[in-house]
Amino acid sequence: MTPDSSYANIKISTWLAPGLPVLYAILIIIERTRDIWRPISILLYLLITLIALIVIGIYAIASEYYRQRHLRIASMNMAVVILCATAILVSFSQIAKHLYVLFGGFNANNAGYWHWLRFGVSKLLEGPVLDIAGGYKLQLSEIVPTDIWSQTLVLIFRTSLQILVLATLFREFRRWRHYRAFNSSPTSPRAGYFRFILPSIGTIIIMAVWAVPTAIGIGALARDGLDAQATWLAFRFGVPVFLSVWLTWTSVQALFSLGGLRNKFFSVAGIGVGLWLLSTYQPALWQFIYG
Repeated sequence: MTPDSSYANIKISTWLAPGLPVLYAILIIIERTRDIWRPISILLYLLITLIALIVIGIYAIASEYYRQRHLRIASMNMAVVILCATAILVSFSQIAKHLYVLFGGFNANNAGYWHWLRFGVSKLLEGPVLDIAGGYKLQLSEIVPTDIWSQTLVLIFRTSLQILVLATLFREFRRWRHYRAFNSSPTSPRAGYFRFILPSIGTIIIMAVWAVPTAIGIGALARDGLDAQATWLAFRFGVPVFLSVWLTWTSVQALFSLGGLRNKFFSVAGIGVGLWLLSTYQPALWQFIYG
């Protein structure tokens, strides 16, 4: 892993570290307003969604030239997109839940917070642009929209958010390539594969820190609530999957970045090992999440 990649990961985490707790606090406050009057929660979630869309739009039309050459700004942009996408996902899930309680329109077992957040995640993965759930035969939620208005709501959400996320990732990838072209020296053909894929100490610390809230979130989605055992199982099944994805992705980067027959051999071998590990451990994670 290059120094620039490690720096980008650290900067993104630096922006996310204060942003996520603030976002979660706002979302918790909005959810508690249902005790006053449920339509208030719906309106506030709609407001959060509108603000998130406006912020993403502002970043999309901002100076491309400036962001291409400043990694700090590009990292902040990616962090903001992650925060906004999270806000939209949670808001949609809870709006659908409150509408279900008020008007029906869905076939659901209960109106729990995590139960409906799982529904939002499932609809995101079932989107028409990138049907991950269909490809892997995943059934993450039993909730089904039954009326035309609820079906339209789900279609708009999953299509728009998937297009937004994919377009943002593509744009950030282009900016990263431009940044590397303007600021980075070419990779030496003699650079070693293992030195390339080895993350910096800072990146290792970041991955370890973010593993905890990620495991808590996955465990809560899988069991419809916060649970210590579910968190441990999410960590146990999720870490091998994450490491296999990381190994595969960094090996693909090494394959196209490093010269030399030896480096090419190790890169192809790394891709093969990563895919083998993914196929070995991924079924257990899926079974834990939706089993």
